[in-house]
Amino acid sequence: MLIAQVEPVRFQGNFDLSSEMYSSSGIPERRSREATRAIFTPTITLFDQIALPFEFYISNQDHGYRQPFNQFGVNPRFLGWVTLHAGYFSSQISDLTFGDTRLLGGGIDLTPGEFRFSFLYGRSQKAVAVDTVLGIRGLYDRKMLAAKIGYGNPNGWFVNLNILHSLDDSSSLRLPAQGAASDSVVSGYLSPPTENAVASITFGMTFLGHHVNIKGEGAVSAFSNDIRAPRLSGTGGLGSLFTPRTSSQLDAAAILNMNIIATNDLSFNLSGKRVGPGFVTLGYAQMPNDLLEWTIGPTIRLFGGTTMLRSALGMGIIVRKCC
Repeated sequence: MLIAQVEPVRFQGNFDLSSEMYSSSGIPERRSREATRAIFTPTITLFDQIALPFEFYISNQDHGYRQPFNQFGVNPRFLGWVTLHAGYFSSQISDLTFGDTRLLGGGIDLTPGEFRFSFLYGRSQKAVAVDTVLGIRGLYDRKMLAAKIGYGNPNGWFVNLNILHSLDDSSSLRLPAQGAASDSVVSGYLSPPTENAVASITFGMTFLGHHVNIKGEGAVSAFSNDIRAPRLSGTGGLGSLFTPRTSSQLDAAAILNMNIIATNDLSFNLSGKRVGPGFVTLGYAQMPNDLLEWTIGPTIRLFGGTTMLRSALGMGIIVRKCC
């Protein structure tokens, strides 16, 4: 019987540097003209069971530091295909449903053979009381559920069904923490409670002996900007998954990616993304909407594959229909 050796301490991390330029024509600008970000995310893993993720980030709009000691979580893995999540954790479901939001709760990922199943549930946002003295905006408790079921080879032919549901607890905030102010002033510091439901299908296929690989995702999002708004009648059984209201909106998004392997040392990646103006997924902290973008990126391997050169050229535009 062989017993696998477990590393007591393992260190790994990523460094990302990005820059974006934004402009608009005919409509008000929705965000800053330029955004530059640098993010360093090292992770220390103890005995392959406990992950301590750190995050250092700086941009021309914000900077800060996050550490895990008040956000403790464990992610044990068994049998090579069972992963459990407990405490604070994050796990990606898909590119258009749930990915970078951190939960306090639990979950499970199962990957036996070509079958995949994931279920996550927890609190993604803690209630924060309004403080009109310090200028702190109030937030509601937010519970989030995400799930995935799929079959196939992730590097070949596969299909996944993904869902996300998020709901704010409108009763989690009552009185402001500080500040003698009128109800109208306090309400100006309080974001309304929301509800969000997203369903998507991800797929992959390969042709010409894995020389052409295509992956994509199509998603539909329903979002209520204020769950205190009146309900809409005549929506059938939709209320069991999402409650349509006068504050609700419905929109879609899609991603398509094609990778062409010309030779062992040369490949090309083509990708496109369209996000509707009303598409919202709270499973990603800052996913922009009303977006159409494309990229093309060649990859060249040199010196027997020991060196890789990768570049990307793309464009993102805001698409608005007029009149």
